[in-house]
Amino acid sequence: MKTNRLLPVIGILSLTFLQASDVPAAESATASAKPGYAFIACDVDTSEITRYDAAGEPVWVYSDVRPIDAWSMPDGSVLAAYLPSPRTGNKGGVRLIGADKRTLFDYPYNDEIMSCQPLANGNILVNECDAGRITEIDRQGKALRSFDVRAKGMGHKTARLIRLTPQGTVLVGECYSHKLREYDFTGKLLKEWDLPMAYSASRLANGNTLISGYKPAQVVEIDTVGKTVWTLTAADLPAELNIGSFCESTRLASGNTLIACASRSSKPGPRVVYLEVSPDKRVVWKLMEASRTRETTALKPISMP
Repeated sequence: MKTNRLLPVIGILSLTFLQASDVPAAESATASAKPGYAFIACDVDTSEITRYDAAGEPVWVYSDVRPIDAWSMPDGSVLAAYLPSPRTGNKGGVRLIGADKRTLFDYPYNDEIMSCQPLANGNILVNECDAGRITEIDRQGKALRSFDVRAKGMGHKTARLIRLTPQGTVLVGECYSHKLREYDFTGKLLKEWDLPMAYSASRLANGNTLISGYKPAQVVEIDTVGKTVWTLTAADLPAELNIGSFCESTRLASGNTLIACASRSSKPGPRVVYLEVSPDKRVVWKLMEASRTRETTALKPISMP
């Protein structure tokens, strides 16, 4: 899938995130620095998908599903994977949401759909968690091809985020197996990496693999021969961030790393939910949450309109 070019991060400034007219009051949010690029986040605890502009201001919020993965599409729509909840008749699924919040496509499953990814051909890659299966579907919801993962049979504990690589393979965070696994579309296991509660991963432009672990919270970069060349743990960061767990991590064009943080497992008090860190482990900008328990599972930069 073509990746949008990211805008550079601008200088450190004092910032309080402002609220758009359709954004629920987030009285607990405090932040530092402007990100300098638009981004999208989703949270399974607040049931919110939120788009932010380059100033870090929320400009669009959707709360009709319990989202766990979300993508901002070029036409302004949003593609989301959602978990079962009363909002969706206790079904999981994949939904395409228009900029005006109309449902453009919705395909429900009797399953926990833990992740999705839009493909260049217009189809959608889906993680059917309970089924232990990765499936490519078309816009009518028809399954075109699929394969089973090694953790099949573990139900809720099977896998979390999935990502297509530039090589046409699929990275699967098989979280409770403590493995990141890479498959081709025949289901052949190509490679695996050990990491406690591996949650998400992406293939970097240099061929390395960036992997985030849920608990303990960590991000590692592993080169093509299996050597760990960069790590980030909670111990590397200020204690005031009160880090609970890490979910999706993304390497930005600047070389910094953007991380979705879960706050439900952290200690009482303010805790970080969005975090950008430089290669030397300096906090570039962050969003803190003072009161609500949140599980920010997906966090991605998008290009400015």
